[in-house]
Amino acid sequence: MTSGAEWSIATDLLVVQTGRSTAGPGPAVFSDRGLEVHTIGDCIAPRRLSQALFEAHRLATQL
Repeated sequence: MTSGAEWSIATDLLVVQTGRSTAGPGPAVFSDRGLEVHTIGDCIAPRRLSQALFEAHRLATQL
């Protein structure tokens, strides 16, 4: 939201898309609160879609 208003939604899963840049401090905000965090694809470093898909598949099989 661009208004600056805060709101919350109860959820079991959150997917954050960061565009073609690294996630910066974003993952730490969640892990510092005790939430399980997994980073893949451009969230780690800009690269090819095939690499992100490989990482997503590997993570999904581990979960």
